[in-house]
Amino acid sequence: MHLSNVYANVDMGYHIATLTRRSFAVLALGVLACSAGDVELTVPSPSSASVRVTNDGTAAMSELRVLTSDRDSIPLIATLNAGQTLGPFQVSALHSAPYVQATVQGRELMSHPVEGFSGFNPALAAGAYVVRLRVADGILDVRVAPGP
Repeated sequence: MHLSNVYANVDMGYHIATLTRRSFAVLALGVLACSAGDVELTVPSPSSASVRVTNDGTAAMSELRVLTSDRDSIPLIATLNAGQTLGPFQVSALHSAPYVQATVQGRELMSHPVEGFSGFNPALAAGAYVVRLRVADGILDVRVAPGP
C-alpha cells in the first residue's frame, strides 16, 4: 500500500485527509521525539539586570516610569535632570526596548515597544545596563546600552 493513499476512518464515516510522505515523516519524527524520554523542552528564564537611567537630553524629565519587562519596573522617578544618572535598580528582566513614560516641559511623552515584551523585543542577558533617554523634536528616544 502506498503511504500517499492512506486514509484513516473515524466514527460517523468521516475521513482524515490523505497524508503525504513528507507530512507522515514529520509526524513520525515528532512522535519519536515526544516519546524519546530524554528530550526536554525548556523555556528560557529571565535573568537579573542592574539598570541605571540617564537623561542624555537638555530638559528635565518628571514622573518618569520605566517598565523593563511585563512584570518589572523601576520605581517611579520624580525628577531626572538633564545629564543626571540614577540607579542602579535591580530587575529580574530587561528587554532591549523598555516602555518609558515621562513628562517633559509639560508634555507627556512615551516610548512603547511595538511588540510589547515579546517577539522582536528580546530579554537581555544578565548584566549591567544603562537606559539612555533623550527628547529630540518632541519624541522620546530610548536606548539601552551595556553599563558599568
